[in-house]
Amino acid sequence: MSRTKRISTDSTLAHLKLRRAIAWPEYAALPEDPDAREEVLGFFAAIIQSRSESDWSVAELLMVSNLANVQHMIGIAMRDVYERGLVVEKAGSKNQIVSITNPSADALNRMLSLAGSLASKLSLPAATGAGRVSKTSLHHHAAADPAHFETAPHEAPRLWRDRPQ
Repeated sequence: MSRTKRISTDSTLAHLKLRRAIAWPEYAALPEDPDAREEVLGFFAAIIQSRSESDWSVAELLMVSNLANVQHMIGIAMRDVYERGLVVEKAGSKNQIVSITNPSADALNRMLSLAGSLASKLSLPAATGAGRVSKTSLHHHAAADPAHFETAPHEAPRLWRDRPQ
């Protein structure tokens, strides 16, 4: 069976078809306030830059738009918690003053959970967390720039028998 010989323009055309400009998804909501809109689009652009443009599917772009909106809402909730604190006072049923947890603190907790979930589904680098670096990745980085990954002379390698009991 003979092979079809490909010419170099085939791969170029394939790359051009895959390459597209990434824009805010058509069906995703944007805030009406121009300042909020600008902040959400800034989050969107920052998230999009974490991967190659050709790696984003339409469904993932919708999740990125949701993540950008959630990041904006996290900022709103954080500002309220900073201004009013974690505990606020309100009038109770018999006109007594009652201390309750700031509703923005609960909203902040939910938004942070949602942001983590979306980042995990998108396999974003920030979602992996610090300290979860593979040994292969460290090896490649150390080979590229050994000055940053040398161990101090006083540090001896830890062995299995040295682990805490």
